[in-house]
Amino acid sequence: MKNKQITDAWDNLVLSEETENKIFDKIQQKLKPQKKQSVFKALRLKPLVATAVILIMLVTAVAAYSQIVLNMTGSDNIDFFSLAFANNQDIRYLGDYDLIKQYSSEVNVTAKGKDYNFTIDNIAFDGTFLSVFYTIEKKADIVEEIKKYGGKWNWWMTDSIDEHFVSGLNPIGLKILDSGKIIYRNEDCAGDGFLVSDNELKVMRRFAITEDLPDVFDIEITHFNFFDDDLMRMVKKIDSKKEKATQKDIDKVFNKMYEKGAKITVTIDISENKIETLTVNPNLSAVITQQGIGVNNLITTRNITVDRVSVSPLGNIIVFTEAASETGEPGFLFDNFSIVDDKGNFYGKTRSMYNENPQIDKTFAVEFYGYVPSDTEYLKIIPYNIGVGVIDNNYVEISSLPARLNYSEYSEILIESCVVTDNDVTVTYKTEGMLDDYGTNLTLNWLEVMQLIKSVSYSYPKYDRQTDLYTIVMTYKSTLENAQDIIKSIGVYKRNIELLEEQAIVIPLR
Repeated sequence: MKNKQITDAWDNLVLSEETENKIFDKIQQKLKPQKKQSVFKALRLKPLVATAVILIMLVTAVAAYSQIVLNMTGSDNIDFFSLAFANNQDIRYLGDYDLIKQYSSEVNVTAKGKDYNFTIDNIAFDGTFLSVFYTIEKKADIVEEIKKYGGKWNWWMTDSIDEHFVSGLNPIGLKILDSGKIIYRNEDCAGDGFLVSDNELKVMRRFAITEDLPDVFDIEITHFNFFDDDLMRMVKKIDSKKEKATQKDIDKVFNKMYEKGAKITVTIDISENKIETLTVNPNLSAVITQQGIGVNNLITTRNITVDRVSVSPLGNIIVFTEAASETGEPGFLFDNFSIVDDKGNFYGKTRSMYNENPQIDKTFAVEFYGYVPSDTEYLKIIPYNIGVGVIDNNYVEISSLPARLNYSEYSEILIESCVVTDNDVTVTYKTEGMLDDYGTNLTLNWLEVMQLIKSVSYSYPKYDRQTDLYTIVMTYKSTLENAQDIIKSIGVYKRNIELLEEQAIVIPLR
């Protein structure tokens, strides 16, 4: 009776050619070469046994190749954010929670890595930014593991490893595939994370997608496991080469990370959920000549092409290509520019990437902040020269907030609040006029404070799209008792800005 059920099931089973090929390939991989002939001979002699074997292989193949389809129709909850709220975690993009939920889907798929579990909880995609929310669970104490392994390989470590450092050692790589062909790959992304317990870590990674995608595509997400001796040997070898290390050397490391990491593949289908994203590919080229900041005030000439502009619910990007320069020196890619639209609205932006090798072309994305009105005709990129910043008594009393501070001839900062504790200062502010998001120009009443706290480290400015506010945290090197009685004012370095309107690039959006 069981044999008849098996043969009936096989007779009624309809497989696509692609599935049949996958099954056959799976069988070929599983069988040892010396046994292939005898096994296939047995399959020919015993059809009933052959049917049972293929059915078993079929079950395995379906499990290996089946994928979850995500429609980005919204999630009721994203643990990364809800836990951050509950535990008062200071993380980026917290202000975007309600908006991100609208463009997300639950995933809840786990892959097993070496001595840990990698679970993708949610994925959000608004047509430009693809955010992955995931959990790392280990039997080991995560911080202690980092300290121990760091000591083994002589990493620079301190006893106080913060949660941002921990999440930074648990990054992911993203591959986007169309019909099995990789059309996008990226390991460089923004993000944040925090520890839920000694053994559990929550992480968010946010990728700017700079390619046109089909309505249905696959994404392969790989968690990179740094706790691998072979990988560390490769990294040490590259470090020993210093400036002689090539892109080929770096690619070998990433290939090893992809090979050794835990992988999860899902499908995204937005064919019935069209996301409103404005994208133009202007292909505008310009030669920009600027005078840099610093003692030498070097004049730099850059050949810039504006490849792409995307305006999306969760953020906006401009994609540039900076041409190679035989005389260029390592430094930031095209960065000293402001963005304004035809209505006079200015937009803050992230800093562009550091360029280790200016002798090769570089394509990079710059995110710019703020709501772009739907009837905006164009964006204008205005380069500028910048001189050394000065204080010039540009302070305001914390007790008098909110208050305005002059930032340059073309801009102001509106400081909404300033919270002082014995360990740090948290400042919330808005920008008006021609500004970027360089909150590190904010400063305390140094003459009274510097000898007490020695130095300050600055968090990256966090932008809240809902309120148009930035938040930055300045953390003291050493605890300052009774800080509220000592830190009374806050200021900003004035910028000496010279606009280069004659070199402006106008990007039509319509």
